[in-house]
Parts: sequence; structure tokens; C-alpha cells
Amino acid sequence: MFTLLFYSGVCAAIAGLLTILSTIFRPIHKKGDSKPWYVMLFYFVVVFSIPYAYCEVLTMMYGPKMKTAVEDAYDNSEIEGPMHYFRIIGYRPEKEALALVIGSERESWGGTDRPIVTVHLVKEGDTWKADSYNIVSCDRLNKDGYAFPPYW
Repeated sequence: MFTLLFYSGVCAAIAGLLTILSTIFRPIHKKGDSKPWYVMLFYFVVVFSIPYAYCEVLTMMYGPKMKTAVEDAYDNSEIEGPMHYFRIIGYRPEKEALALVIGSERESWGGTDRPIVTVHLVKEGDTWKADSYNIVSCDRLNKDGYAFPPYW
């Protein structure tokens, strides 16, 4: 949750900077009664969504080939609940990839935790193999990392 708030704040700062730059370099005869908050809102949505769109495109293009390797790595991790979904967040053509896996785990007090695991994948021949994994966030294991872009 704090990661998402921090991410939103950074996106707002970048959007504000882009708004200032676009306002400064806009021709004077077109400034008129311009409303810079519309421009800032547009830039915020664009800046906020670009990393998510990138991950979605990578997952649609390469995810089906990597799904079994990601599932095997998640099953071998210390996470006890089921895997909900995964996203490819990094890809080097025909060499390696990085996947972010979101799972679900029941808490001892009755709530639900959403553990996050990153899986490093390497290509061996025509198949993808999980080289290693890292548990980024899990309440039960006292892991409190963050992922970019923030998924939950």
C-alpha cells in the first residue's frame, strides 16, 4: 500500500514537471485560458500507466511460454498459498527474463496476505527454466520488500 502511494507521488511529481515544461514552451498566442490541471491529469495517467502497459505487453507476448517454469518456481518457494497471477517485468531477447508472481496466503488471524515472488528465468533450448527465485514480500516470512511497478 505504501509502495503504491509512493509510486503515485513520484508519478505526480513527474507529471507536474512535464506540465511546467509543456506550459513554458507553449506559444503565447495559444495560452489563453488554458487549464494546466487537465494537462497534469493527462500526464499523470500516462506516466502512471506506462510501466503497467509495458509489463502487460511482455506478459501477453512471452508469458504463455514461461508459465510452467514460473509455476514450478512458485511451487518450490516457501509460499504456502496458491498463485494468483504473474507478470513479466523484464525481458532480454532469447536469454533471460524476470517474472513477478502474486500469490495468496491465509494469515493466522484469518486475513489474507498477498506474497510477491520474483522469478529469474533463463532460456535453455526452446524452453524456459527457473534459475532462481526471491521472496520479495510475505508477512509470514517477515519479508517486506517492494516491486516496481507495484502489484498487489
